Amino acid sequence: MIKRRIIRCTALLLCLAVLCGLGGLPAWADGPDAEAMPWGAETLPPEQAEGGAAPPEEGEAAEPTVELPPPMEVSRSLEDTYGLEYTPPHGQLFTNRVDGYEITLPGDFTVDMTKSDVCAVLGNDAWKLEIYRQELSGVSPLAYINYSNRFIANTADHGWEYGVSESVNGYMAHVMQWSRRDLAALDRDFNHYACVNIVAGSNLVYTFFFKADDAFWGPEQYMEMVRSFRQVYPTRTAYTVMTQGPADREEWDELTRYAFDTLFGAEAGLSWGLFEHAAPMHMQRVNFIEKNLEFKFPIQLLYIHFGEEDTLTQLETALANVKAEGRIMELTLQTVAQPAEQGNMVYDVLDKEHDDYLQRLAELIAANRQPVLFRLGNEMNGDWCPYSAWHTSRDAEVYRAFSRYVYDRLEEYGAGPWLIRVWNPNERSYPDFKWNHAGLYYPAEDDMDVIGLTGYNTGTYYPSETWRSFDEIYAPLYEEAVARHAQPLMITEFSCSSVGGDKVQWVQDMFASIADYPRIKAAVWWSGRDLDAQGNIARPYWIDDNRLMTFYLKRGFDGLEAGWLSDPAPPEEAKDEFPFKLFL
Repeated sequence: MIKRRIIRCTALLLCLAVLCGLGGLPAWADGPDAEAMPWGAETLPPEQAEGGAAPPEEGEAAEPTVELPPPMEVSRSLEDTYGLEYTPPHGQLFTNRVDGYEITLPGDFTVDMTKSDVCAVLGNDAWKLEIYRQELSGVSPLAYINYSNRFIANTADHGWEYGVSESVNGYMAHVMQWSRRDLAALDRDFNHYACVNIVAGSNLVYTFFFKADDAFWGPEQYMEMVRSFRQVYPTRTAYTVMTQGPADREEWDELTRYAFDTLFGAEAGLSWGLFEHAAPMHMQRVNFIEKNLEFKFPIQLLYIHFGEEDTLTQLETALANVKAEGRIMELTLQTVAQPAEQGNMVYDVLDKEHDDYLQRLAELIAANRQPVLFRLGNEMNGDWCPYSAWHTSRDAEVYRAFSRYVYDRLEEYGAGPWLIRVWNPNERSYPDFKWNHAGLYYPAEDDMDVIGLTGYNTGTYYPSETWRSFDEIYAPLYEEAVARHAQPLMITEFSCSSVGGDKVQWVQDMFASIADYPRIKAAVWWSGRDLDAQGNIARPYWIDDNRLMTFYLKRGFDGLEAGWLSDPAPPEEAKDEFPFKLFL
């Protein structure tokens, strides 16, 4: 956990430096060396090195001129967001009315605009194509392209095949083609890639992201489509499709269903949780905090990692402790970064190399016979996480496949009746590019039971940081979550640093406003600290770092209505084995 947060701090600072353009472009944003990515800035015309469109060569099409833009209309269905018309002899003209472009597609390509505010997804049985309209602020097109392609430095898993810069309809286009190793868990693996970035202005890039289940025989296979690209004015707003969650989990045990209804039902109040680094293997520190606050936290947060067998031994103790004290565990499973020559662990999981670990994990959960809030690969839209698309060919579908595979194995090995599935992106995407949008990581329409929110007031230890109130963090996050997801929400981890502002006042303001977010049914305080690169405490997040904090936390907990206390008693037939009681 400590390592993960040090990595997060470092990666966050590096990414912010690029996105804010501080002090020019850092060396690491230049991307892999020229042999791997042959279009270094020095190979571009001067105007193109800054991201502008190159002047058209003689005989090439110039940038289209359009008079006044048409008025924008509100999309009331997915069909409003695009147009598709037959073009002889065997093509289709696709018009993206949201992002403002046209492209000629093969006749058998289908259209998916369910993520119309992020990208268009097109394709047939053998190909997939995602098209992104990326507006940039504070970062050049070249930095966007090169930082997005940093994954290619992982040569254990990825093989660079082709790269060139060429003019497309008067714009400079940067082309890269590569492949990654086949993954045994995928029945059909789209592991051959090509990415074409069309620089349409100093702050605008159109990204064409191709995937195929067989090797490309050459760039002409996909460049024909790219060369048909033409900008038009957007005429429609995006249309949002909400995730609904499963109508019912037939495999759930009665205790799991009761736990879900108690914590997340429509009438449930706000429940609280705590992360403390020694817990729940050792509960002394938690018990001390609770004694001072005169309050018990029903939810205990724990992190475990693939490849670390000792964490499963600790998990057995942790599950027993949580069960004995009548709590519920929020269990977070993550992959870890490996030495470069070993490649990415997400690929290893999808190559079935960690099935034994998943089987043992499932057996421990099943043997404990208690519900678990299971959170797989949280903050996946952050480049500090090795399961982020930034590490896996900029392809969020790899994470979705990873999620499906892990849950399928856990169900197969017997844990299904006890798993309440929590999906939890980070508050912000790093890098904040559309191909890394949180929504692209959502596994499937009916896959997740709870939507997790994560946002920290990190304080001001680092120059790029700003002190933020609870509302400044959670008002926009909540607004987006309720627009995209019908499932209940929980703050899976949050905290406030003691550096840079009044932490006690922050806590008081949090208690005063948290009732304004009724869909949030649980909140878990992360009590610990983040270290800087030198090992100094950068962000003190402890829940009880002074007596005033303890006083106002106690008063806040006392003042909130604990809605779960008035819920119905557990089923009579379950009482004999019902240590999960939320202190009823």
